[in-house]
Amino acid sequence: MSNTIVKLALMAVLSAGPVAAMACEAAGPNSHVGQVTAVDPAKGTFTIMDAETREPITFIAGTDILSGLKNAKGMVKVNYEDKGDKLNAVGVTF
Repeated sequence: MSNTIVKLALMAVLSAGPVAAMACEAAGPNSHVGQVTAVDPAKGTFTIMDAETREPITFIAGTDILSGLKNAKGMVKVNYEDKGDKLNAVGVTF
């Protein structure tokens, strides 16, 4: 019985991976989708674990966006502008 539960849980985790990976590609240009891993108001930045690449991506953002992310849970979509070597978040949706 417990062996069956472990197999079912593993299948559920593995099947969710491709859906999350497609999220960034489907989000459109200048967008990333991922889980918020850090918010640093002092530096004016936040970081997500990108769902497609599974790599951290750090964005610069204004205080309005940063304050909205303090209690973020689950996946977020970040719309951004390229600012040279930095990514400037212009909008975040949950």
